Parts: sequence; C-alpha cells; structure tokens
Amino acid sequence: MTDVEIHGTVHRGFEAVAEAMAANFVDPGEVGAAAAAFVEGEAVVDIWAGRARPEVPWARDTIVPVFSATKGAAALVIHVLADRGALDIQAPIARYWPEFAQHGKESVTVEHVLTHTSGVLRVDDYLPRIGDGEFLNDLDRIADTISACRPDFEPGSRVAYQAVTYGYILGEVVRRVDGRTLGKVWREEIAEPFGIDFWIGLPPEEHNRVAELYDAPPPQEPAVQFYLAMFTPDTLQGQAMMVDQGGFLKMADRANDPAALTAEIPAAGGVGSAVAMATWYAILANGGALHGRRLVTGESIATHSKERSTGNDLVSMMDSRFALGYALPTPLSPYVHIEHAFGHSGFGGSVGFADPSRRLSFGYAMNQLRLPAPDEVTRAERLITALYESL
Repeated sequence: MTDVEIHGTVHRGFEAVAEAMAANFVDPGEVGAAAAAFVEGEAVVDIWAGRARPEVPWARDTIVPVFSATKGAAALVIHVLADRGALDIQAPIARYWPEFAQHGKESVTVEHVLTHTSGVLRVDDYLPRIGDGEFLNDLDRIADTISACRPDFEPGSRVAYQAVTYGYILGEVVRRVDGRTLGKVWREEIAEPFGIDFWIGLPPEEHNRVAELYDAPPPQEPAVQFYLAMFTPDTLQGQAMMVDQGGFLKMADRANDPAALTAEIPAAGGVGSAVAMATWYAILANGGALHGRRLVTGESIATHSKERSTGNDLVSMMDSRFALGYALPTPLSPYVHIEHAFGHSGFGGSVGFADPSRRLSFGYAMNQLRLPAPDEVTRAERLITALYESL
C-alpha cells in the first residue's frame, strides 16, 4: 500500500488501526501523525509515523499543537475544580471575577461558557493582538480585554461557538478561585500525576520536540470554498475565530510561532501527543481513575458529559451539541457514530474522546492540517472505524 513505516506498539487484534494509518499517508496524505487508544485503561494502540519537521522523523515524544482539542483539557480542569468544590458551575462568573459583569455580562455563568451559550464571542480590535507575543503572555491584560467584551446575545438563548474566548474566560475563573493559572493547574493536578505529555503553555526548553505544522491545501469543493469565505475579519464568524486576512488557510504560522507555543491559550493553544489525549480521556472512560489513581468521581463524569446545549451554531453555522465543555457527536464530528462519546476535535484534524460505554479512549494528532469536504471520510474517522471494528 505504501512504504511508510509505522512505529510503536499495537496489541494483537488491533492491527487494522496501523493499516488505517498507513492508508492515511497515501490518501488524503500525511506528513507526520500519531494515534493512540486505550481499552479498559490499557494502551492497545500507540503508533506514529512520518516526519515532524524537514529531515526530522516523528518520534514517540514528538508533540504538536492541536488547536481546539485543547478545550477538552480546559474542560477537565474545570471538572476537577468543580468536583472538589472549588467552584460552582451554575454560578455567575462575576461571583469569582467581579470585573467581568460589565456591559451586561452579570448573568453569564460558568456553564454558559462551557456550553458555548454565553454570547461572549468577540474581542474588539483583536487583529493587532493575535500576533503580539507580549500580549499573549500577559494574563492580566487579557482579563481586562475580556471584561470589556459585550455579549452578542442574551446568555443561554442560543449556541455560538466560543473559539477563543472560551479558554480565556475559564482561565481567569481558575486564577480567581485557585490562584494558579489554568495551565499550571493542568500540569500539577492532571498532567504530572498521570504522566500526560500535554501542555497549556509550553516551556521554551520543550520547543525542540514540537512538530512543524503545515497549512491546509485550498479546498476544491465549491461548498467548502463558500464556507471558508464566511470566516474573514469582517464577519462575526471570523471575529469569533480570531482569524486574520489569511483565514483558515494560514493558521500554521500562527501556531508554529514560539510566542504562541509558550502562551497559555486554554481554548486553542495546547501542545501535546496523541497518547496524551488518549490518556486523559482514558481517565474519563474508566470512571474517573486510571492505574489506581483517582482524578474525579464517576458521578461527576455523568454530569459533565450530559448534553446541555444543542442547535444550529451561530459561529460554526453547523449543528452543535455540547456537554460541560466537551463536544458530543454530530454529523461532522470524527466520532459521529459513537453514541456515548464525548471529547473535542481541533482545527485541521486532531481529536481526542472518551467512550465510557466501551471503557475506551482515543487520541489522534498530526502536523498536516486539512479542511475536509462534508462527505469526506477524515483521517481520524478512518482510524476510529478501524479501532471499533477491532473490538
């Protein structure tokens, strides 16, 4: 099929997942990629292939920006703090962050943000800021900027994807209730105890392990071209996504920027591996514990993974379903056919999810960004299909 060499380990009976990865390198094409899956807390797939950068092969410790797949990690931080009684999901954000109440946001709750129903979508004059490394690393200035935002609709009245504001709002709530940043809580309470190689704010000394992202090729499908035309700095959709004039076809340079790697961007700036995503979702797929260590209760997982919002999304312009920070299956999600799955995908193709009904988790990360047509079987879908057919 292809001469690409698949590295890593695959348990007997799951060889089809490695075959699916090899097929991805042929069509639609990969530069470098990794996939991992756990069943009942045991890693049954942990594979990688291709190259991370020119002349540098992908390795087991290669990490890569995964865009909005980061939202699942941010949701888990909130989940942990709520489970421990440090914050109330139903409480107004202004209870913890009084300055947030200005401009009609006094009724916005933590749940509204987690379910993308807060209406706080856009930041005024964002274009000069998205490339400003000093601003991206100044959480006080970011908090002041978010406090000054005006909601686009009555909180709770509809669904509108908070591509970037989701993370900054939750991040400031964490700072107010805990004293640590969201990225630090992630490292100290989740990543380090469970050996998860995923970062929200990557230290410079780790940058040498990061795979270089490659921009998505322009789509040929007219429907996709029309869709992308909606995401410019002149539209609500583009402003919510904080795109620049290059739109979705020029995202790699922004994510490859060392300043962006170092910054804590809890909605879209996480950097990590496929096995890292599969590991944190393995905790959630197995009742809140892994390898004898408990993180959250099984009861709280049921609460946090239950559908809380649904409808045609004002920003993505597609049907959306959200639990408390986790995305639920929809026709265009990589885990569309998995009824009990919850997780999050990221721009360009990355994804992680848990399926408690099978005690299964999955993670996929790559460095070739793609914008698939609506009827296209994505790279992640091919891997997930092979995984489930192997059970």
